[in-house]
Amino acid sequence: MASFWAIEVKPGSRVVHICERATGKLRITQATLGIGNGTEKSLVQCDVRELGKSPVIAFICALLPNTSETCPLNLKFEETAKIIFSVIGQRSVHLTGYYLCHDQAFPYLHSDTDTYSIDIENTETEESSDPHSEDSIFGGSFIDDSELLVSAPSPKSPIRDDSELPKSKDLNLDRIQEQSCAGIKTFPDGFVIQELEKGHPIGKLAALGSKVKIHFTGMLKETGCIFESTVDRHPCHFRLGDEEVIDGLNMGIDGMSVGDKRRLIIPPSMGFGEQENIEKVPPNSWLVYDVELVGVRRY
Repeated sequence: MASFWAIEVKPGSRVVHICERATGKLRITQATLGIGNGTEKSLVQCDVRELGKSPVIAFICALLPNTSETCPLNLKFEETAKIIFSVIGQRSVHLTGYYLCHDQAFPYLHSDTDTYSIDIENTETEESSDPHSEDSIFGGSFIDDSELLVSAPSPKSPIRDDSELPKSKDLNLDRIQEQSCAGIKTFPDGFVIQELEKGHPIGKLAALGSKVKIHFTGMLKETGCIFESTVDRHPCHFRLGDEEVIDGLNMGIDGMSVGDKRRLIIPPSMGFGEQENIEKVPPNSWLVYDVELVGVRRY
């Protein structure tokens, strides 16, 4: 989920922001020139400091009255960073953005918000052909990146107890076949892509940047415990390659055709890593995702 963030940085003063894991990563999306009579440009300087790393100091934008008074930004800071903002010029600058917490592999799955979106391509599997499937838990079809977090309140999606989640079947996760076996790709870091079922031979391919629609079940490799699933729910939608989706899913879905089913064995480095705020997922957990691609829409 995401929460709004904003500060005003005045000339001659510094604003210190200390990121915390409880609030999540900070993403700054825009700088706007403050009200005033100054006619000279205002430069925004950012000093980033992290434990064990050298400080990084840089100008992130320059704003000029009556000419360029706003500047879109795409800056993301880790939870461990200390950030010092300052302005060189005559007028203050307002910085806006949001905190983004990694509650799940898909941060919008259990969100309080609804997203404005565009329709999905109608090349889907039979399972997703239900007319109601277009009204996904994300508030419609695909997420429009330009409005990703510009949202309106909506009823919270119900979170079910473990007893309501489907039980995994015949996982045998610790007995995955060797790389030489057909349909299995094993990578040096332990990441595994296993082809479970092939879809339509000429189905649309998922590629980085395309918008995909999937059904999935997420499990802990060690115990087989299901921590997240869209079974008996609407499929989820996102843009493949989105930074807010774990790397293992982005890489594992890339190259799938509509109707394909894969099992992904995801190491901590491509999953949630050492994060401690992920519900039902201990830090440094290996994950297993069974994924079915049910729709693709190009850029």
